[in-house]
Amino acid sequence: MIFNSLTYAIFFIAVVLLHFTHTAGKTARRQNLLLLAASYFFYGWWDWRFLGLIIFSTALTYTCANTTTKRRLWCTIGISVNVAILVLFKYFNFFGEGLAKLLGGFGWTVDWVTVDILLPVGISFYTFQAIGYLADCSRRRIAPCTSPVDFALFISYFPQLVAGPIERASDMLPRFAATRRWNPARATEGLRLILWGIFKKVAVADAAGIFVDEYWPDGSVTYGPLKLLETAIFFSVQIYCDFSGYCDIALGSSRILGIDLSRNFDRPYFSRSVLEFWHRWHISLMRWFTDYIYIPLGGSRRGTIRTATNIAAVFLLSGLWHGASLTFVTWGAYWAIIYILARFVFHTAGYRRYPLPPERSDVLRINVTMCFVIIGWIIFRSDDAVLCADHILRLSPILAGACLIAAAIASRHRILRLATYMLLAVGICAAVAILMRGVHNPPITYFFLIPLTLTFIAEWRTRAADGGGNPYASPFPLPRHKAARMALYTAIFYFILTAPASDAAFIYFQF
Repeated sequence: MIFNSLTYAIFFIAVVLLHFTHTAGKTARRQNLLLLAASYFFYGWWDWRFLGLIIFSTALTYTCANTTTKRRLWCTIGISVNVAILVLFKYFNFFGEGLAKLLGGFGWTVDWVTVDILLPVGISFYTFQAIGYLADCSRRRIAPCTSPVDFALFISYFPQLVAGPIERASDMLPRFAATRRWNPARATEGLRLILWGIFKKVAVADAAGIFVDEYWPDGSVTYGPLKLLETAIFFSVQIYCDFSGYCDIALGSSRILGIDLSRNFDRPYFSRSVLEFWHRWHISLMRWFTDYIYIPLGGSRRGTIRTATNIAAVFLLSGLWHGASLTFVTWGAYWAIIYILARFVFHTAGYRRYPLPPERSDVLRINVTMCFVIIGWIIFRSDDAVLCADHILRLSPILAGACLIAAAIASRHRILRLATYMLLAVGICAAVAILMRGVHNPPITYFFLIPLTLTFIAEWRTRAADGGGNPYASPFPLPRHKAARMALYTAIFYFILTAPASDAAFIYFQF
């Protein structure tokens, strides 16, 4: 039951009606029972066999946290069992095959039996929530939840169950304990977020995905550097609009139900440094790693080398969290190196040495940061290390040229900036022309470039206006006049309804 389907629309409308009519004037417990039943129905819709695992994890976590004696020991046992479940279902074959290859290097032949294990949807997300809850209870940061219904809902709450955001118990349990009433203003904000999330998923991410699937290098065809750059940029757009679109729908759905969720993205592609990017991308996951991995390891309190080691551990585990593959571990290692260099070298010596006016400095910083981000997504998307290295090497001159253009735009010399703007305009026109000529299916270009432009403008304008404060502020600028506002909504609906047909599920469902 994916969020951009008619099935989910019918399901969600029924849940909202029951939540605010059948339980109207009742206690929060009755509302939570309804939401818990709806969440289990939602999760069982994927595969009813998944229900047994999430119920077991919930019961185990609740029992371990509510023991009256030796709570720290029982919380440790609960964490260990949850980690074991995650390793069994997600990493069993990965570690087994890796061990067999390692022993084979020493001349020992090991016939590893690969087990076909079905990966439960969202297991990485709800397991991390359970582990975080047990860690907080063990450290006595929070009191154990005494309501099994509220706690089960915390683990299985359907808007954020299968792809986040990863929430803290200290944030969510008080929200579940409060009685919710229908609020038209909250409903309007929620519907606006749902509409924008579906727009980004259907009109932008899925359309970009069609192009990426067709042209991503697989070794059978050799593409030129420009085509490689296009596919890399399109995948960067696809993964962001796909995942952030899901999160917008999740936040909007929960907002209508009267329960606030945490922001997971904050316009990451307008980050002015690598450090800022990782404060804006998948915020809840990085916050989880900071709270339960980085800080317990010592954080930044024990010197530069220890801090760098802790950062590397966080990014390597983040890569492994995304999937049981060397591709994701390599992606995590890449970001560990870039982040450490950005924090201890470039951040302290690079930008401060050559101060520029803020508006021109932002142009340079954003472009340089995006070059690193694009290279990271090439590693993330590639299945073959040789093809990945070839892809990056062939793109290096273009990415270096993009940084030089950004530097020229940020220059203090007016004539140089003007010449660069003219050159950039000609280059963009040429690139669009080549793109439209090269695509076998012209509607893909039409239904991607225009919605992408609208998304870019909306993200930039709301980035300046919102400032990262309110995750429920309008995700796109709202015109003052009703006619202009209706025209904007009509355009969004038009691109959703006429986008190229695609049955692609949300990318992060696989994690």
